[in-house]
Amino acid sequence: MTIATSIATARNKLYQEHPSIVLLDPSASSDEEDSLKLLAEFSDRKPPVPVLVVTEQNNLSQRLQIARSGGNTFLQKPISPAKILATVTQVLQESHLAQVKVLAVDDDPKILALLQNLLTPWGLTVKTLIEPQKFWETLEAVQPDLLILDVEMPGVSGIELCQVVRNDSQWSELPILFLTVHNDADMVNRVFSVGADDFVSKPFVGPELVTRIINRWERMKLVRRMAQTQQFKDNTESIQEHQRIQAALENSQARLAGIVEIADDAIISIDCNQRITLFNRGAEKIFGFAAEEVLGRPLNLLIPLRFTQAHRQYVDEFGTFQAQTRRMGERREVYGKRKDGTEFPAEASISKLKLGEETVYTVYLQDVSERKQIDRMKDEFISVVSHELRTPLTSIHGSLGMLTSGLIKAESEQGKRLLQIATDSSDRLVRLINDILDIERIESGRVKMEKQSCNVSDLITEAVNVMQPLADRAGVILAVESCSEQIWVDSDRIVQTLTNLFNNAIKFSKAGDTVFLEAQQQGEEVIFSVKDSGRGIPEDKLETIFERFQQVDASDSRRQDGTGLGLAICKSIIQQHNGRIWVESVLNQGSIFYFALPRWKAVETPESKNPTNHKSTSVLVCEDDPTIRNQLKILLEQQGYRVIAVNSEEDVNVLRSNFENGICFFS
Repeated sequence: MTIATSIATARNKLYQEHPSIVLLDPSASSDEEDSLKLLAEFSDRKPPVPVLVVTEQNNLSQRLQIARSGGNTFLQKPISPAKILATVTQVLQESHLAQVKVLAVDDDPKILALLQNLLTPWGLTVKTLIEPQKFWETLEAVQPDLLILDVEMPGVSGIELCQVVRNDSQWSELPILFLTVHNDADMVNRVFSVGADDFVSKPFVGPELVTRIINRWERMKLVRRMAQTQQFKDNTESIQEHQRIQAALENSQARLAGIVEIADDAIISIDCNQRITLFNRGAEKIFGFAAEEVLGRPLNLLIPLRFTQAHRQYVDEFGTFQAQTRRMGERREVYGKRKDGTEFPAEASISKLKLGEETVYTVYLQDVSERKQIDRMKDEFISVVSHELRTPLTSIHGSLGMLTSGLIKAESEQGKRLLQIATDSSDRLVRLINDILDIERIESGRVKMEKQSCNVSDLITEAVNVMQPLADRAGVILAVESCSEQIWVDSDRIVQTLTNLFNNAIKFSKAGDTVFLEAQQQGEEVIFSVKDSGRGIPEDKLETIFERFQQVDASDSRRQDGTGLGLAICKSIIQQHNGRIWVESVLNQGSIFYFALPRWKAVETPESKNPTNHKSTSVLVCEDDPTIRNQLKILLEQQGYRVIAVNSEEDVNVLRSNFENGICFFS
């Protein structure tokens, strides 16, 4: 017995252990709502925990609230301890599964541990035995209600143990279930010929195994009760017993229906005409149909047209093969069809049950779309990385091979060119590996974002300083328009994002083109944009361009010396900042890459308090010295001016139309 003096303590106990029954006084918490929430949590456990509610209140409203929250029994204070004990005993006796004892014999401790963890939460008492030589004394000591045997064990096989049990009159009716990795027809015939009740292939499916064990136990109980009923069929007690058996059967069916309903996988039953008779919630979620939409309809509704004939033939053959009557766990790959017509890969196993003259088939189906997609992505990733690694390695190997052969001297012009090729390929290889490691660390969360309050203008200035030499070499003009908003970011990672976008824009621009970088505050976000006038991106690539190794042209990585991971890294960084990133593009006219970051709380500065600020005035700074140009830009932005900085007088003509009412500085 465990006592909890507060709702918080009781909630902790709930998740540390699985109590058989709970006695709850709602007045333990000053917040009645909190007590009802705890009551609902006990009811929602799988399997549910019965709760006896003891309270001084005795009105209909209170009783309704307790019933709606999952309370099993309502006890009115004051109440004697004896009555509470009697009620607890009665509720526990009704939960008769707690009395079911299962003996599992297997030489694999992992299987025994798995059975223990799987069956105990359902109220089954599980005793495990790893040494089959001690079977008989353990059997008599445990007195189990059901026996689970492994077929192959050292010294004594499960088949031999089954024969020993069936030869003893005391245990001849004990339900026996076999576990084995062998599922050939000969093995199936052997286990059933010695008296097995069921056969489960390893690895087994959890919900299926629980369903089989409970069903087998319930069937055994019903057989025993029916035998007792036969002895008293001539008196009134036989009628009462029959009613109790009927109620037990209904409870069993309800319990089994509950197990079927909570399963995540699809469980579908069909009759001998292959019409659907059972369709659980897992099936509703996977196929998109409500149960009432499919019950009574042919199973072909859930199968792609090209597979319907083959599936019908498979079920018909399965129905005539006696050796497979009780087999489960053997899965085969199939395709299903959802309500919207889409197809998906799945793994399914089928079992059948003979009910008089009628045969019922049950299909256990698991949607493996996500697993298939992950496998496909993994294969594609390995394929692309292998190709991207092989290309620079081939260049390095070829260049160094020519030099080491002695056919070309290292000091010759051709030799120097080969050395340069090897150096460039080595650099590309290092960049590729660094990018792969970088994106993996960011997406896995191993890279901690060192966030702080940063000024947007400072971040842009740092990115421009990094990229200006590359722009100068390419003859590309950088035009910047910033703002002084504060954002809560990792400055190094945001600068990395800006330089990646800048780098792409410069690489795909011609000499004399202008690349624009702009940052504006819009609502609760700051929107950054990098605009170029390059070749643009096709419409069908706008969504996939941010994925790994996705480029507009397959030759881009070689011609532009890229790894194909830059935009994927940008996307990961922005997502880590709770932002968003996208692109707009017109083919042969250019692209604009945007990313948005949340604003940080407004920071008051002396300039923001000054009513005579100059935010409506634009300033164009033309200065070829990058240090002076950036210092002027920072000083003017601190005074509230909107600043665009360029590095030559020729650039002014490109931007003059935007500064009809602005101020120009030339140096």
